[in-house]
Amino acid sequence: MPPQPPVLPRYGLKGAIVTMDAGLVIADGVVYIDAGTGKIAAVLSADAPPPVGFETAPIVNTRGTIYPGLIELHNHLCYNTLTLWQVPKAWDHRDQWPNHPDYLRLIRGPAQTLGADRADVYLPAIVRYVEAKCLMSGVTATQGLTLRGTNTVAEFRGNVRNVENPGHPDLVGANARIGDVKPGEAGAFLAQLQRETCVLLHLSEGRRGDDHALSRFDRLQLADGSGWAITPALAGIHGAALREAELELMRAGGAALVWSPTSNLLLYGTTADVATARAKGLRIGLGPDWAPSGSKNLLGELKTARLFSQHNGGLFSDEDLVALVTRDAADILGWGAAVGRVKAGQIADLMVIRTRSGDPYARLLKSTEADIGLVVIGGVPRYGRKSLMTRFGAGLEPWKTGGRAQAFSFERATPDNPIVVDLSLRAAQDLLTDGLQRLPELATNAPGGGGGFLGVAGGPGGEATPALWRLDFDDDTDSAFFAGGGAAVKYKDVAVAVALDPLTVVDDPEYLGRFSRQLDHVPDYLRQGLADLY
Repeated sequence: MPPQPPVLPRYGLKGAIVTMDAGLVIADGVVYIDAGTGKIAAVLSADAPPPVGFETAPIVNTRGTIYPGLIELHNHLCYNTLTLWQVPKAWDHRDQWPNHPDYLRLIRGPAQTLGADRADVYLPAIVRYVEAKCLMSGVTATQGLTLRGTNTVAEFRGNVRNVENPGHPDLVGANARIGDVKPGEAGAFLAQLQRETCVLLHLSEGRRGDDHALSRFDRLQLADGSGWAITPALAGIHGAALREAELELMRAGGAALVWSPTSNLLLYGTTADVATARAKGLRIGLGPDWAPSGSKNLLGELKTARLFSQHNGGLFSDEDLVALVTRDAADILGWGAAVGRVKAGQIADLMVIRTRSGDPYARLLKSTEADIGLVVIGGVPRYGRKSLMTRFGAGLEPWKTGGRAQAFSFERATPDNPIVVDLSLRAAQDLLTDGLQRLPELATNAPGGGGGFLGVAGGPGGEATPALWRLDFDDDTDSAFFAGGGAAVKYKDVAVAVALDPLTVVDDPEYLGRFSRQLDHVPDYLRQGLADLY
């Protein structure tokens, strides 16, 4: 395991405890943590004697509510430096909007230009920035940060767990796949599902019942018609086009659904039929998708899910919604025995909300980033209220969130991470702000003439490029972009300066305005509801 920042070897966190284990809520309790193992030793009432070995351990009073750390099952972290897109129209399926000219100009081009920087100037900054975004919303495990070097692919391991490479012997890595299963590939995909614990697959993303999106689900049928490439290892991301018949096949195969309502509603005007999925007993998780068309973070996505549920007759209780990002998400990954609950023996991945008032589940759903009191990963406090973080050691980076004094404790560079991560968040923010303002220059001077994709295949004379990394994007195989099937467009010819997306909603004065200006296919209850919640 990589070296960790200084931390109390054994300690307790005091507060209200929402265990997510059989509905148990402890109004005033202590979570005892062994930082050496990174696990929870005991969860007890505050008036109970401490467990053996913790008799002299300090008790840190959080004055808040302790939950399992939040797990997001769908994200594209490499795009999360970009602001919310003003979606030009409602589309029918996923293969349409990447061909809109604004997508190259405002999303694909900027992300790939910085993410494939040959000098490794911007790449460490992107990693630092998007991980900080996760921590500031209570996320302890996320999905979607892959690095690519010369003939090498690596899942990034940093402060927040990467579900594809969780970095713990008790946690099996998932496999994430963005591209559709190809025609005739169902048999091979079934074999993959039978080998793995969890495969996160983008599946039938589009408007409900859209034939094009549904055809991608049909590709899961085996060639001889004898069955489907659907097993309990399959976690279908989006599934917004699926009808009752397809959801029944998912249920019969034991598969799960990963719901991203914000992005679905912005891009298509509809989202997954979670009412039917829930009635059938499908396992459901939640993910914010990405900043350009989804939520800024998982706290925001929980708010959309709650508003959607309320508008549609109360599909989920508040406890159900919190479960989507804790125990249910852990169970989908096959991690249920190790994380997702506040329970003795589990890994100490925890988050704390500052308040203890009101219903304990609604408490989290109504919280903003300014309410995050502490985030602990593997027993190590990574982010939280500055007064709490100082109890655990030095080397903190102070930060203001919603006007409140917070602090980060970032892991230093280790051999596990194939890029340099010894970078402050402030420096990362400054680098990215500057880089996004200089996009026209960077695109023009990029290797390959500013095609919008910068590779690592070789230097000017064809020599191998040593030890350089880039972010692995889902659509970076072409150097040219074809808008609407027309003539090729180079990114350098359309590049404009863009703004860096602020880390939180509470510190982004433009966010709610951008959301409210989305087109009429975005429901009014969502526009107004989000404005009221922030």
